[in-house]
Amino acid sequence: GWDIKWHGKKSLESIPSYANFILMIELKTSKLLNLANDIMQIVYCRNPVQVDAVKSAYRSFGVGFQINDDLINLFDENYKSCKGIGDDIIESKLSYPVMRYLIDHKSDPQSQKSLLRKMNKVRKQPKDIIEVIETLRSDHLLSHGKYEILFYKSKSIKVLRENFEESNPGMENISLLINYILDNDFYK
Repeated sequence: GWDIKWHGKKSLESIPSYANFILMIELKTSKLLNLANDIMQIVYCRNPVQVDAVKSAYRSFGVGFQINDDLINLFDENYKSCKGIGDDIIESKLSYPVMRYLIDHKSDPQSQKSLLRKMNKVRKQPKDIIEVIETLRSDHLLSHGKYEILFYKSKSIKVLRENFEESNPGMENISLLINYILDNDFYK
């Protein structure tokens, strides 16, 4: 997968476009949900148009979920007390916060290179991790992330409503699940 390729040493030349980054998330994060959907189609002989609608909803949900997860990893104090904070930074992952920072600082290659230099450190010390976290937190990252989570959540639910009757319990349950997972207290 692309995400593994992008975990290596980072440079401005090796960073994917934002569209490819989102595509990678769609393919990675929604894959398991879509596998379950494919099995349901086989077992229950579902309408292919509705199956495709659910797949589309799951792709959008997957992107919102991944952005949400990446933000939790950086901002949520409850997560910090349970698992620590900055796991993606420690592992040098090209996560949503890093990608968003690089996009927002496109006109400032020095800031981009500085972040990537810190991310590329093999043996990061606690102070290195804190520096990266502070750099990412000092940006408008959380507001961008909230907006994008809302966008993908709305897109996901919209495609379900366009392809299923409101009274369909499956559509209603999926919508409730999407809302429950993507509505977080930590950034309200």
